[in-house]
Amino acid sequence: MTLEQRVQRLEDRAALEDLAALYCRGADARDAALFSSVWHEDAVWDVGTHVFCGRQEIMSAVAHQWETFRNMQHWTSNSRYDINGDHATGEHDVAALTTLADGSTVLSGGRYRDEFERRDGIWGFTKRTASILTTVTLSAPDQASPPA
Repeated sequence: MTLEQRVQRLEDRAALEDLAALYCRGADARDAALFSSVWHEDAVWDVGTHVFCGRQEIMSAVAHQWETFRNMQHWTSNSRYDINGDHATGEHDVAALTTLADGSTVLSGGRYRDEFERRDGIWGFTKRTASILTTVTLSAPDQASPPA
């Protein structure tokens, strides 16, 4: 592999890491423009219970989440990418802390499996599959003990 190819691979990986982070940041900040920017127009978002096809359906789905959940905070870790030219796959462990409409809070752990494409020089998601592996219900915020 030439130096130029190695540098390109590093740049591609950095772009994919940014997409994964911007997805979380856009969802958690309820920033529609940011969240929309990570998806290609024909992307698929499989959240386990529903599959949303195309950016418009994806944005409608996340808008519904924002109306339903008071707060979301996502963290991804243990990320791995396989890059092959203008196509890539990725996998991440994810933890999400979510405050539901009733004020209860859940902590979920799971995995994201991603497919990416570079189109016109821009990387974007073509598919993200989210799997929840575990969920723990925590106390509602108004029932939590005050800090010591």
